[in-house]
Amino acid sequence: GAGGGGVEGGGGGVGPFGGNAPAPAACGVSLVSQHSFARCALGSSFGCVNATHVFVRGCRGLFRCDGGADGFACGYPPGRKEYECGCDGRADDLPEDDTLPECTVYSSASQAP
Repeated sequence: GAGGGGVEGGGGGVGPFGGNAPAPAACGVSLVSQHSFARCALGSSFGCVNATHVFVRGCRGLFRCDGGADGFACGYPPGRKEYECGCDGRADDLPEDDTLPECTVYSSASQAP
């Protein structure tokens, strides 16, 4: 009888630099002005998600992407752990119909005594 034929070893995997590793600072975001007490530090509390989006965690401020338009605020409304903002100034992770102006005042008159 013919004996076994084991599985060929080896594996054609991509090296440590291949694959879909994120390219940090692809969008070249920079801090224009900091609005929070917590320090906004590039690479730790803010940075790039991709070429058109930035993340902000633990701080608030005005940011600008290289080649982008004027600065945009990111980190609002306060209270969340992490935010993702587009270089065009829109926060894409917030549903459009749920966003309320920051100056909205909720009346307490409807609460039972």
